[in-house]
Amino acid sequence: MTSLPRLVQRIRAFFSAQAIDCDFEQEMESHLELMAEDYARRGLTTEEARRAARLQFGGAAQLREAHRDARGLPGLDSLLQDLRYGFRAVRKNPGFSGLAILTLGIGMGVNTAVFTIYNAAMLRPLQAVDPGRVVQIGRAAHDAYFSYGEYGHYASYSRSFSGMAALTNFVFSMSGVPASEGGGGGIAAAAGLQFPRNLGGSEPVTAAVVSGGYFPMLGVAAATGRVFLPEEDLPGGQPVAMLSDNFWQRRFLRDPATLGRTLRLNGVDVTVVGITPRGFGGTLLTVPDIWTPMAVKTRLAPDAPGLAERECCLVYGRLRPGVSPGQARDELNALRTRLPQEGRRNSQLIVGAVSRTGQPGGAAEIAAPVLLLGAVGLVLLIACANVASLLLARSAARRREIAIRLSIGASRGRVVRQLLTENGIVSLCAAASGVLFSWWALSFLMREVANSPFGDVATAALNVAPDHRILGYILLLSLISTMGFGLAPALEVSRPNLSAGLKDEGAAFGGRLRKSRMRDLVVGAQVAVCLLLLICAGMLARASARALRLDLGFDYRNVISLEVVFPPGSSAAKIAATRTQLAEELERLPEVRSVAVASRLPLVHGGMREFAVSLRGGSPDDAGTPNAWYTLVTPGYFNTLGVPLVRGRYFTSQDARDGVNYEGSAVIVSEATARLFWPGEDALGKSLAFGARKDSGRLSDGSEDAHSASSVVVGVVKDVRSWRLERVDPTDIYLPVTSAFGGTASGTNGRPMGVIAVRARSSEGNTVTAVRRLLQSGHPELQIAIGDMRTALTTQNGFVGSRLGAIGASIIGILGLLMASVGIYGTVAFAVTQRTQEIGVRMALGASRRDVLGLVLIETMRPVAVGLVVGFGLAAAVSIVMHSFLLGLNRLDPVAFLGVPAILAGVALVAGYAPARRAMRVDPMIALRYE
Repeated sequence: MTSLPRLVQRIRAFFSAQAIDCDFEQEMESHLELMAEDYARRGLTTEEARRAARLQFGGAAQLREAHRDARGLPGLDSLLQDLRYGFRAVRKNPGFSGLAILTLGIGMGVNTAVFTIYNAAMLRPLQAVDPGRVVQIGRAAHDAYFSYGEYGHYASYSRSFSGMAALTNFVFSMSGVPASEGGGGGIAAAAGLQFPRNLGGSEPVTAAVVSGGYFPMLGVAAATGRVFLPEEDLPGGQPVAMLSDNFWQRRFLRDPATLGRTLRLNGVDVTVVGITPRGFGGTLLTVPDIWTPMAVKTRLAPDAPGLAERECCLVYGRLRPGVSPGQARDELNALRTRLPQEGRRNSQLIVGAVSRTGQPGGAAEIAAPVLLLGAVGLVLLIACANVASLLLARSAARRREIAIRLSIGASRGRVVRQLLTENGIVSLCAAASGVLFSWWALSFLMREVANSPFGDVATAALNVAPDHRILGYILLLSLISTMGFGLAPALEVSRPNLSAGLKDEGAAFGGRLRKSRMRDLVVGAQVAVCLLLLICAGMLARASARALRLDLGFDYRNVISLEVVFPPGSSAAKIAATRTQLAEELERLPEVRSVAVASRLPLVHGGMREFAVSLRGGSPDDAGTPNAWYTLVTPGYFNTLGVPLVRGRYFTSQDARDGVNYEGSAVIVSEATARLFWPGEDALGKSLAFGARKDSGRLSDGSEDAHSASSVVVGVVKDVRSWRLERVDPTDIYLPVTSAFGGTASGTNGRPMGVIAVRARSSEGNTVTAVRRLLQSGHPELQIAIGDMRTALTTQNGFVGSRLGAIGASIIGILGLLMASVGIYGTVAFAVTQRTQEIGVRMALGASRRDVLGLVLIETMRPVAVGLVVGFGLAAAVSIVMHSFLLGLNRLDPVAFLGVPAILAGVALVAGYAPARRAMRVDPMIALRYE
């Protein structure tokens, strides 16, 4: 027969197996009867004839198996047999099965939750028509940003794309909508993190500023209303905007009248013409509040650098049919050579998949999730080790069963397959419970993240609904876990001593508790991984707690910061007058002790200024002149911030300047600056010159650097940790300014160039209430974010990294510790049960209960001790990598490196003590009769 008819016949036979078996049984009975009749005619009795017929016929069971193999689908049939037997085995041991499913389910659930977030953020396709044709243009030098002029050049002359578009981000101030207070509860508050709160009559909104062809390039239409018209992206076009569906619901409760409504953005009336689809972020990772055309940006933010002046845009394109990314790249590089020399960059252009984080094909998009999945993979590793440990302990009970199977002809491979099938059923059940766990965890996380200031924007784009990737990932985890926890026990249990196994001598006198080196290895690995995670968690927790006790060089308690953004287009005189008026009004509040204005506050990002410093009559332009960081402050700054004076004096009102010319002015330097510039000398009275070098240009906000040919040091103050928590500032030079702050306008992207510091007289809460009342009644047009210096401290990278790392490592470590404890308990309890007879014999021969307890605990703690040693070494190595997050903490911190192992050893001891105590209560007479 050919292959196809034979396959059809086998399939038919497989589904008609019962009828065929009945026919085969009848046929065998007919043969046996005929053979028995033949022997009877030869003179044998009826019983002798039947026996002779059966001997001549051969083994009926072997014939049945050979017949089934020849006629049906033996592989599928044996698989179904294994599955049926596996389900019976799972039901037969509900306690073991439930514990294994729960343990693996936690490990799989954590991994599935992390992968689901990564899948939602990075792997889901763009919301676009034929998203595979949409690409991003970048540079080989890992730079994805272009000026708007470059984009226009490529869009005008390229023939490889059916459409191109540019995008940039911005933050606008929106008036007329109640401001959000920001988040402050939930996980963030429990973790010790705080966020600034918005005050005043306007609030910031995140905006995606796009070229007019952006939506047509993606092939996306508005859910309500329309997208931008081509003429609206031209100079002088009508100012329009689209709202995201998420923002429409959050701020306008999906009011249909919002369409066509006029919003005031940065003091400009903008008409709402459409609503984007729900959760639409386009080529961005998150969902912006609003979308505006590029041409409108110059009207909403006239003080910001122009689009043609700097690299600010991400560029995308839709490839024409038949055009490959390589062909498009070659064409763009040819067009690059036709740009004017001053606008041409040296880096070659690249064309790749759209990156949600900016640079197409960036390695960070792969490295970060790999590290994160590797970290949570330790939970699954511990879970697999735990279940493997339980299986190894349970294997003693199945030794006789496996020996019988092997003795009657089953191959070792067949036995291993049967055991792996049972483990696969447990793994699939665990995967199902892990999915439920991940759904609960993600729902809880999404609710908590939504409490943060930008949680609604960050979570809107995260579609955590399962898709084929998540299903495939879960199945992959099931396969990995099945092999991870089941293969080693299956291989070990499938090679028993048949003689001992058939006699059930597994619990014979003298057998040691640790029957298997593999079991010791599994327990030791669990302990080592738990110790590594818990030591890391302990060090990170102590580092974040230490951050709150660091000597920062200033007193951050009871200090409130106000970041003010003035409406775009405000004149320098208007800004100076308003800032001075606001500082005076704040100082008159009875709840306020003092007020200061500065270009920046310690630990607050942004506003950093640097100039060249010459010490002995030279010029800042001289070769080798060092640079130093400087801060513009009002005379009350040091008292308000609590920065101690070491030598000399503070600024007075007569020292304050209004502008950038500091010729002959007084300056104050930090101790580190004095040591750097005048080592071994007294810095008081020293003269210095400073200013920007000729080739440095203007600052990013368009203002000029302060400059002086001869200024005098009048004071030395204590070093502060202004830039980073890890170390004090290497240089700090303070220049005196008035509250008007030189009339400097607000900076790029709406960031304020002046920060107001307020020291509360008593309660911060009362002071914040008073400040809120003043601002809402007297300055409703200002966008103001209020925070305290603790907020600035707890949002530092060092603090956030150590605190979140501590929380994450603690969660993983505690889960691992619980699972390891359960594994140790189950292993010891089962082994003690197997040794009941031996324990009774020992006690009958005179062993005391203490001897039995010591025997069990010593053998229990041996692999634990090995795991502690290995984990200690791993933690010592990892602490070197973690050094940047330790904030000066000793890499071998004695509290973490001694306390955590002691706690872990104690937990392991308790886990083994309960079954050991039960062992020493064994009645010798009952134990001697134990089977």
